[in-house]
Amino acid sequence: MSASKQQSRYSAVLFDLDGTLLDTAPDLGNAANHVINRHGIPGGISDQRSRELASDGMRALLLEASRGTLTAAEIEKLKPEFLTFYEEHIADRTMIFPEIPALLTALSESSIPAGVITNKPHGLALIILKKFRETSGISAIIGSRPDIRSKPHPDALLLAARTLNAVPETAIYVGDHPRDMEAAKNAGMTAVLAGDISRKALLPKASARILSPVLPEIFRSSSFPEQTKRARTAGNRRKRNRRKPPGEVTNHRGQEPRSGSSPDRKFGQTTRAFWYSSFTGSPGFSEMSRR
Repeated sequence: MSASKQQSRYSAVLFDLDGTLLDTAPDLGNAANHVINRHGIPGGISDQRSRELASDGMRALLLEASRGTLTAAEIEKLKPEFLTFYEEHIADRTMIFPEIPALLTALSESSIPAGVITNKPHGLALIILKKFRETSGISAIIGSRPDIRSKPHPDALLLAARTLNAVPETAIYVGDHPRDMEAAKNAGMTAVLAGDISRKALLPKASARILSPVLPEIFRSSSFPEQTKRARTAGNRRKRNRRKPPGEVTNHRGQEPRSGSSPDRKFGQTTRAFWYSSFTGSPGFSEMSRR
């Protein structure tokens, strides 16, 4: 074990996938629209609405795209078609969130292992993460499998901790949904809510504080201040050198593996950030600040 890891307060950092590491919503929504259009079902779902529902899964997306007309049985029948189309177009418009590369770099340089735990089918999780070079250092990937109960059960989080030789009590789980916060609590891990600043309402009424939008304060310890400084400096350098194309920002389709140095993204009028939830029962939320 490296000296930096020995000195760090945390033994591992685990992430949710959809809406936390990657903005997968446009491709998920596209799959839902393809299915309902093919069957002549009126409706559709926008990218923004897909972002709001992506963490709730395929069923929620299809129900919304059909304007609530599909039954549970009908959605189940459409599931194979949705998954087949989605796999074929899994990263057409998906992008890595701009805060993530610097965070993963700092963790790697500090010898703190990273993992991904998602309710996305395991095979699809493996496929999509291979599309992004920034995620190549992730050491444990656990998707939905028949032998593991899905979140909010803690099974997958605890399996990832064992895989990474991490102690749950000193591990962090980062997610964008109340289900993720509950899973972290059930596993005895520290919970961090990722998302826009309006999502603080999703946290339980427990201690919460704003964390750095680029590199959460919770990951900084006396053992690696220099690494986090370098990661933030590298991220700022990429921003300065970045060319901003006119019109809507898209990914670089057809170029794999992809660069995640996409322009900073805003959802509505809110700024993405990381919120820390300790589940200690302490009162209130701290003041937040915008970049």
